[in-house]
Amino acid sequence: MLLRKRLLVGLALCCLALILQAALGYRLYRSVICEAMLLPALVYRIHHAGAGQVSSDDQMYEVYSATIRELFLKGSDESKNPGALEERLVVVQDHTIRERDYGPGTTGLEWILSGVVVDSRTLEDFNRKRKDSIPLETLFQLPGKQELISDQDLHQFFGENGSRWERFYERYPKSFGYIAVSRVGFNPDHDQAFLYAAVSCSGLCGEGYYVLLTKKGGVWSIRRKSMLWIS
Repeated sequence: MLLRKRLLVGLALCCLALILQAALGYRLYRSVICEAMLLPALVYRIHHAGAGQVSSDDQMYEVYSATIRELFLKGSDESKNPGALEERLVVVQDHTIRERDYGPGTTGLEWILSGVVVDSRTLEDFNRKRKDSIPLETLFQLPGKQELISDQDLHQFFGENGSRWERFYERYPKSFGYIAVSRVGFNPDHDQAFLYAAVSCSGLCGEGYYVLLTKKGGVWSIRRKSMLWIS
């Protein structure tokens, strides 16, 4: 809308310059006015196109690992036995999910009002990425084993003819369900990250979050989380 207005104003002034040229012969006046008024619109267009670029994903596994450890592993009763976490199996969907738009902007505003510093560019990057899905690998930095699960396997467990959770836990006996994550939005400095993460563990066991993480001293940790749903 802003670009259109700038172009219309520029074209109107160009027309005015042409009228002046016809009346007074001011060719230079026409040239200067047209270039001066159309240039801001062209500069805006170039800047706007660059703003649509997404950030690099080179630290996404560090962010995923910190999210999974702090949200779904930390604080569980396994903490009474440190060795138990190493026996746990973490099952993650083999691709990022397309986030359903629970309102990241609203969540970010709530965090800001509560005193949490949220870089608007982090949320903008997340919004550009959240509708895309990319494949994942077993590169998470977690205690114990990790395994990826495909949509086809999930459909066998939970589709129309699936046997649901009994069969799932027969195949993954040391897991606590399966985890799904969105792509990660980063700020330009790559020291703040935002994502959606969820775990499903039975028909009445599961929860989903928006998560804000910060990086200090080379270590990612959760700065704030908001529960979006629970079952």
